[in-house]
Amino acid sequence: MTCTFVVSALAVAPSVRAQVIDEGGFPVKGAAVSSAAFSLSCPPRLVAQAGESISLSCAATGVSEEGGVHYEWRSLSGDDLRLLSDAQSQSPFFTAPVSGGREYAYRLTATGPGVYASASVTVTVQGVSGESGRGPGLQDECDPLAIPDEFGEGCVPWEREPAPFGFGFEEDEGFLFPDAAGLPDRGGGFDSQAPPRLDCPAAVFLEELETGRIECHAWDAAGEEHLDYSWEPVGSTTRDYLDNPRLIPEDSPHPSVIAPEAPVYETLESFHSGETTLRYRYRLTATSRATGLFSSSEVEVYVSSSRPGVYCPPEVVVQEGETVALDCEGVDPLSFRMDYDEDEASVLWEWEGLWGTSTAPLAATDLSSPLFTAPPGSAGAEYHYIASMTTSASGAPQMARRRVTVRVTDAEEGIPQGIADVNASASMSGLSCPEPYLLFVGDPSFTVGCSGRESEVNSIEWHSMGGASSDEYDEALLSSRYVRYPTLSIPASLPESVELKKLDYTVVFSLRDTDGFVTGKVMATVLNRAVLRCSWPHVQEGDDDIQFDCEVTDGPSGVEEYTYAWEARSDTPNTDLLVDGTDTPTPTFSVPDDIDEDKNYRYWLIASAAGFHPAKAMVTVRVKDTDIPDAVITCNDPDPVYEGAADITLDCSVENEPSDATYAWTARGSTSGTDDLSSTTILKPTFDVPDDIDESGGADKDYEYTVTMSASGVDDVTEDVTVTVLEKPDIGGCPATSSAEIWEGDADLTVGCELWSGAPGVNPVYTYRWTARGGTTDMERLRELDKKLTEFHAPEDVADGETEIYEYRLTASAENADAGTLDYTATVKDKPNITVTCADSPYEVYEGDADIELECEASGRWESTTFTPLGTWYTWQWSPRTNLTGDQDIIPGDKENDTSTPTFAVPDDVDQDTTYTYTVTASAAISEDGTAEVRVTVRDTDSTDPSLTCTDSEVYEGTADIILDCSVTNEPSGATYAWTARGSTANTDNLSSTTILKPTFSV
Repeated sequence: MTCTFVVSALAVAPSVRAQVIDEGGFPVKGAAVSSAAFSLSCPPRLVAQAGESISLSCAATGVSEEGGVHYEWRSLSGDDLRLLSDAQSQSPFFTAPVSGGREYAYRLTATGPGVYASASVTVTVQGVSGESGRGPGLQDECDPLAIPDEFGEGCVPWEREPAPFGFGFEEDEGFLFPDAAGLPDRGGGFDSQAPPRLDCPAAVFLEELETGRIECHAWDAAGEEHLDYSWEPVGSTTRDYLDNPRLIPEDSPHPSVIAPEAPVYETLESFHSGETTLRYRYRLTATSRATGLFSSSEVEVYVSSSRPGVYCPPEVVVQEGETVALDCEGVDPLSFRMDYDEDEASVLWEWEGLWGTSTAPLAATDLSSPLFTAPPGSAGAEYHYIASMTTSASGAPQMARRRVTVRVTDAEEGIPQGIADVNASASMSGLSCPEPYLLFVGDPSFTVGCSGRESEVNSIEWHSMGGASSDEYDEALLSSRYVRYPTLSIPASLPESVELKKLDYTVVFSLRDTDGFVTGKVMATVLNRAVLRCSWPHVQEGDDDIQFDCEVTDGPSGVEEYTYAWEARSDTPNTDLLVDGTDTPTPTFSVPDDIDEDKNYRYWLIASAAGFHPAKAMVTVRVKDTDIPDAVITCNDPDPVYEGAADITLDCSVENEPSDATYAWTARGSTSGTDDLSSTTILKPTFDVPDDIDESGGADKDYEYTVTMSASGVDDVTEDVTVTVLEKPDIGGCPATSSAEIWEGDADLTVGCELWSGAPGVNPVYTYRWTARGGTTDMERLRELDKKLTEFHAPEDVADGETEIYEYRLTASAENADAGTLDYTATVKDKPNITVTCADSPYEVYEGDADIELECEASGRWESTTFTPLGTWYTWQWSPRTNLTGDQDIIPGDKENDTSTPTFAVPDDVDQDTTYTYTVTASAAISEDGTAEVRVTVRDTDSTDPSLTCTDSEVYEGTADIILDCSVTNEPSGATYAWTARGSTANTDNLSSTTILKPTFSV
C-alpha cells in the first residue's frame, strides 16, 4: 500500500516552471526574474520643510528602447500616497504636510519585460508644530512614542514603567539613556531626537538550502556605533528553522540567510497546487542607545525549490487512548523528466522522534501515513516527529522532510475545533509564568518559576537562552536548574560600562508516564543605572526665569547621593543661561528678553553614582519669538483645465508664516465639498481634476474653495481659490455607423470618414485608430490602422453559400475633446457558381459527314430580384477554336441566348480516327465561371485492316527485364489490347500489364 500511495501522489505533481515573485506576495508562473541590464536608484533619505514640495528624484538605467517599464509607488508608513503628485511616475513631487510632522516612507517598484527592481525613500518633515492654539508652558499628556513635531520640541510622556528590554521611555516622563556623553549632534537633517534611519532591500530571492545575505544600512544621530539591532519574524514566519529561513546573526544589519530544505505547504490545497516558491517576512529594528528611539524595516525572503516535497498536517489532535492516522503525502518533480526510470526509481519513508520523542506510539516508521495511538495517561503531552521521504527519480536520491506535532487531550476535554497551528499548543500547556521582571543591580534574591500541572511533572530543567557567551553565567545565578522554584540571585554589581543585563530562561517540564513535555518562559532585565526624569518647558521671550524639573525616580539600592552635571548639546553653545550652576538637577533657566526667531535651547543632564552606569536625560527649552509680523497668504487661480486633465497643485504661498501655522480648506459657493482636494490641512493641496463634470447643457464648472491659516496669538488669515474645469466638446461630423455589402474577390474598398470636427483650438490635431469589434479578430484586412480613410481587402474566397461579416470601429481623438467613433460593418458574400452541361458530348462522326452543331447550356448565375442589368447574362468562350465556326461567343445582353451552339466543320478526309477536344467556359457578372469539356471523334473510312507484328526474344535467366517488341500498322484510334498465355505457359504473371501494346517481361 505504501508504494501505491507514493506513485499516486507523484502522478499529480505539476511540472517545475520558472517563476516571478510579485510584490503582493503571490507567485506568477511562467516567467523569470531578469534585471541584468536594468537598475533603479533613489535617494534613501530626504528632508522637507513643512508645506514644501520636493522631487523624489529616482533614476533608472538600462531601459530598453521599447520602454514598457511601469513604475508604482507604495506607502510603507500608512495611507500617505496622497502626498505624492503621481503614484505611477518615476520621480513624483512630495508635498510635506504642515501639521503632524513625522517620517514618510515609500517604496518605488519598476516592472516590465525582463525588469523587476525596487528602491526605498524616506522623507523627514521638519519645522512642523503640534501646538496649534496652545499657549506657553508644558504640553498636555501625549504619546511618548511619538516623534516630536519639530526637532527639539516634545511633550510630557505618560507615566509608565520602563521598558524591560533596554529601550523606550522611563516612568514619569523620562528616557532610558546609556552612557553617550560628548556625542555630537549631526547636521543634514539629523537631530538627537530623530530616530535611526534604515535602508533595506525589498526582497531577497534564494533557492532551498542556499545561503544568501540581507544588506541593510543604518544611520543614527549619535553614531552607528550606538545602535543595537534585532531581527524578528513577522506574520506566519517563525523561528522554526526546519520550515523557515534562519538569520545569522540576528543582531546584525546584514545577516546571512540560510534557506530551509524545501518550501512548506500550510494546507493540503496549496500542496496539490504545486507552488514551488514561498514568501517569508522579517523585521529589522534598530534602537539607539543614545536616544532610546528606534526604527523598523521589513524584508521579504522568497525561497524556491525543485526538490521533492512532503505535506503533513502541522498538528494532529487526538484524545487519550485513541488511534489516528498521520496522513502525509509526497511528490518529486523530477519524476516528470523524460529520463525518469520508473523501474529503477524508489520511494522510502522514515519517521523519527524529535527532541527525544519516542516512536513507540507509531504502528510503523516506514509508511507515509502511520497510525499513532495515544498512550494511557498522555493527556496534555505533545509528541514531535519528523517525516522523511527519500526518492531516487532519474537515479538521483533526494530527501524531503516535514515536522508533525501530535497533541493529546483528555477524553473528557474533547478535541478543540479549528486547531491548525502548532503554536496553539502553547496556550494549552497549563502553565502560569510571570511577566518580565525589571530589577536593579544589588536587589535581593527572590524565587522565580512557573506554576501549574504539579501532579503531572516528572522532571524540570532550566536553560538560559541568552547566548553561548552568557549561558553558563546566567544559569549560575539560579540556585538550581532542576527545581520548579529556584532562587534567582541578582548581580551585586556590573561594570560601569554595562548599562543593563538581560536574563532569559526556558523551563522544560517533562511529563510523568508519557514522552511529552511542556515549556515556560521567565525573563528579567537588570539595570545598572538610575531612572532619570525631566520635563520640557516652553516659554516666550521676556517671560520670568523658570526652574528645570528633573529627578531620579528609581535606581540601585544603596545609592544615597548622585552627582549631577549639565552639558550643552546640538546648536546650544554653552550652559551660560543656567544661572545658578550646573551641578543640581533643578537649575534656573534665564529666559532671553528678545530673540529674532523661535529658538530651542538643548541640554544633557547626567546623573552619576560611583560604581554604576551614568543615567542621562535630554532637556529642550523652546523659546518663542513674539515680535512676528502679520502673515499674508496669497493664492493664484490656476488656468482653466479640461475635464480629465492631469491633477494640478494649487499655487499658494505665505509671507511671515508662523512656526505653528495650520491650514484648513473649505468649500464655498456652489461647491459641495472638498473631496477633490488631496488634503484639507496643507498649504498646497492637489486638485483632482474630474474625468467628467457632466454639467447640463455641456456647461463648464467652477470649483470654489477658501483656505484659512491659523496660528497661536494671531488672527486667522483667509484666501479664496477658484478652479475652472472646462467641459470637453464632442468630436463629430461623421455618422455613427456605416456598412457595405461586397462579393468575395472584389477590388479593395475605401472605408472611413473625412468629415471629423468639433475639437477646440485653431487647427486641432486629430489622431485616428481602427480597432476590431464584435467577433472580428482579423485586422490585417485593413491597409492602415491610423488613418481616417483606409482600404478594406475582401477575402478571395468565401465558403459556398456562406457570408462573412467584418466589424471595425474608427475612433477619432484630439486634445481636450471627447472622442468620436464610427462603427463600420463589411458583409462579404459568396459568388454563385455557374454550371455548364453539354448533353450530347462526346460526338462521333465519319470523315466527309455534314457539319454538326455542338450544344451546351449554362445555369446558376447571379440574378437580381428586381431587374437584369447589362452584363449579367452569360458569355461563352470555346478553346481551342479548331474546326469551329458560327456562334462561338454569345454577345452580352442577348436575353434569348443562354446556350452556346457553335458549328463543328467535319473534315472531308482524315488519315486515321481523330478526336477533337474543346473546353467551353460560361461567364456572368457577380458569378464564378463554369466550364465543361466537349469531345468530337472523326472516323477514318479509307483505312486498311490493322496489322500486328511482334519479335521473339531470347535471354538468360537472371538478366535484366525486357520490353516486348510489338508494333501495329493502320492502328484504329480506339484500339485496345489483351495478352493471354498459351501452350505450357500457365499465366501472364511475368508481364507488367496485359492491356498495353508493349508490356515489360520480368526475366
